[in-house]
Amino acid sequence: MALAAKLPPANRLPLPPRFPEAEYHASSGDSEGARRALKAIGEGTQKRDYSNIRVPVLSIFATFRPAGDPLRDEMPTDPQDRAVVEAFEAATMVYIKRYEKSLLTGVPGARIVELPGANHYIFLSNEADVVREIRSFVAHRPSRN
Repeated sequence: MALAAKLPPANRLPLPPRFPEAEYHASSGDSEGARRALKAIGEGTQKRDYSNIRVPVLSIFATFRPAGDPLRDEMPTDPQDRAVVEAFEAATMVYIKRYEKSLLTGVPGARIVELPGANHYIFLSNEADVVREIRSFVAHRPSRN
């Protein structure tokens, strides 16, 4: 059984604070558009070559808070559900770390920021953090005079 099928029901997971309007419209009735988007995402999963990037890079990742973190949203109390959520999070972090390593290999000066507890729409859930990181990133770039 796929890991996603073992996750607790959606009504037991926290909702994002807001939902981008374009994604709302894409997910509410335009099933052909959603199919095209999923296909494009799936086709884009091949290993990327970042070695030709010659500009500064800032990459911001949403990561999970550790299970014992007091700021962590509720975890399932059922041990099986909790184990499935923890396994999903661990598998996701392996993917994120692989992506980060690949990016740093291709672009050694890339700046990577992880925001624990942010949701998929990081620019919505952690707007102040994203703005702060972008400002810091831009402020610390050498001038091109």
